[in-house]
Amino acid sequence: ELIRRWVKEARRSYRARQHFEAFIYAWIGFNAWASCCCSGVERDSWMLHMLMLDEGLTANFEHLLADGSLGDTAKHFATQWPIFKASALSDESRRGISATTDRADVVQIYAQQRPPVDRAPRSLTRPEPQVPTDWPHTLAALYRVRNNLFHGQKATFRQRDEAIVKDAVGVLLPITWSITIPREPLILD
Repeated sequence: ELIRRWVKEARRSYRARQHFEAFIYAWIGFNAWASCCCSGVERDSWMLHMLMLDEGLTANFEHLLADGSLGDTAKHFATQWPIFKASALSDESRRGISATTDRADVVQIYAQQRPPVDRAPRSLTRPEPQVPTDWPHTLAALYRVRNNLFHGQKATFRQRDEAIVKDAVGVLLPITWSITIPREPLILD
């Protein structure tokens, strides 16, 4: 019941267009469910690998894509990939980037930083083509958004951060809802 309360609070925040709060509540619900009901593992890296390999979660994700619950939001979220580890970005790589700089240009600038900045998701092939919008890659991107947000590297006053978090919670909330409150349809508007 506690997990369901977090997830319902995420829906309430999402409806109020408080996307940062909605993401935090949805992640707490997802993480609690994963820790208690799925993996039994408390280390995030181990838990994430287990969740990425879970056939039931993969099937659930694919079902949500097919039935339209995620649809365009998941595709739009994927256009913002990769999500870079914000705390590792240098001031030098951030120079020349404004609120109006196109996301593709931002990715190119960050990708040229030396040493390279950790990012998610990563392609398993080189060079990195468009990474598929599948469960493992989406979860990796969501986790990077989580880390950037929870470690103070995302801000509500930055339009680019708001857009990424909005799309991330638009993906995370239906997934979390479907696994924690499956008998109740998710209505966001």
